[in-house]
Amino acid sequence: MPRPRSAARARALARPVPLPPPDYRHPHAGELTLGFEAFTPSGAPHQTLGLYPVEPGSPSETAPRML
Repeated sequence: MPRPRSAARARALARPVPLPPPDYRHPHAGELTLGFEAFTPSGAPHQTLGLYPVEPGSPSETAPRML
């Protein structure tokens, strides 16, 4: 049987997803401009996945491929 969660633990688990800075400086790839999208997968309502997309064809898309 699962252990009941305390209210404090539930609040700690319900933290908002941090947003990245719009521009990120990678030590080898250089300047990257990132977007941010968050979603909750169906069947996993207590999880949030964060994605950091970049514009297709932009330097932010091609630079990480050189790593």
